[in-house]
Amino acid sequence: MLLYFVLLVSLVAAQDNIMSCMFCEVITEELGKEPTAAGTIQGMFKRCSRMGLVEPVCDQFVTEYAKRIFILARGGVPAAAICDKLNLCGERR
Repeated sequence: MLLYFVLLVSLVAAQDNIMSCMFCEVITEELGKEPTAAGTIQGMFKRCSRMGLVEPVCDQFVTEYAKRIFILARGGVPAAAICDKLNLCGERR
């Protein structure tokens, strides 16, 4: 029974990593499309609005990570590398 619980927790954690990575990759595509941070964030939330049932989770992701994403982007980290820097996609690649 304990083994089953450990496997279940591992599966849920892996799915969470996949979702976080996916949200990050979709959201960072908005970087550079708008000249202002406010416009970019609006674009991020607009992307989330097209995700159907996972929209609230995506919105939470943007709320939680947008500031860190901007800090990394301003620091010269390419959009394609931001998700790895945030340790959201490292295990998948």
